[in-house]
Amino acid sequence: MDINNYHLEPPERPAMSWNLADCVNDSVNIGSTFSCGQVFRWRRQHDGIWVGSIGDTVAALWQPAGYTDHFYWQTFPRADRWDVVRHYLNLDNNLTALQMQWCATEPLTADLFAQHTGLRLLRQPVEECLFSFQCATCNTVTKIERSVEALARNYGTRIDTPLGEFSLFPDMRTIAGASEIVLRNELWGYRAPRVILLAQIIVDRPCCWLNDLINVEYREAHSALTELPGLGAKLADCVCLFCLDKWEAIPVDTHVRQLAQRLWMPETSSRSLTPTNYNLIANAYRGRYGAFAGWAQQILFYSELRRSRNPLPG
Repeated sequence: MDINNYHLEPPERPAMSWNLADCVNDSVNIGSTFSCGQVFRWRRQHDGIWVGSIGDTVAALWQPAGYTDHFYWQTFPRADRWDVVRHYLNLDNNLTALQMQWCATEPLTADLFAQHTGLRLLRQPVEECLFSFQCATCNTVTKIERSVEALARNYGTRIDTPLGEFSLFPDMRTIAGASEIVLRNELWGYRAPRVILLAQIIVDRPCCWLNDLINVEYREAHSALTELPGLGAKLADCVCLFCLDKWEAIPVDTHVRQLAQRLWMPETSSRSLTPTNYNLIANAYRGRYGAFAGWAQQILFYSELRRSRNPLPG
């Protein structure tokens, strides 16, 4: 596609060229995808360029306001890694088709999906996802972002790009050897020793044990994760959904729960979130949105989050 057909082009940078991603048969909204609470280390620069790391790669993405059918991208230090960007944005799954299906099966939420076209579920590196959400429980978004970024800044490899210097997320062995004092001082607080212990436990498992959970069924992966110290049902569901391709996983938090109770199950509004009620709410989503219920949940979570204007992850 000729980029001159568009009214807006990405900001110019010395020693950097942009690639165009054409998504006319689907939809991608870069801003809402990176702002909806599933990832914490992407930053939007003053000129609208989003920058973050994906494993051993730093990526830059830019999209003109109001468009969801294309975006521009580049990767560093190795340029033109479309395989990395495509995999991360889950572009093999057609979100537009999924939303049409969800609107047909559950008309009550059709307007909410229409308001957030292009909000995609990311396929994150599993180690960064695990430790990011371990930090997320009972914490503000600002503190989560600062804490996870501090972990990368102190222990991750730094990459120079035309957009500045960025830190990759450290590997598991590096985290296992991290200083508890340093982590405590970087807003991890009481979580610091738990982070180090969790990394040490996983390092002692067979090679690639964590990443290999992508090859087992959802229930088996979820059970294996909840056997780790400090991982409850919701955190395990976050890991299953955001990096292990278990798209039926539903992390039930305050917002997910409130929407389900308001629309489908008001009789549960006075109940505490026991394991039984957690599963009832998750099954309410799975029953309506099927095998990709976790994708639908993330869009509805973001809609509910914006509706409540609550800065806290539930």
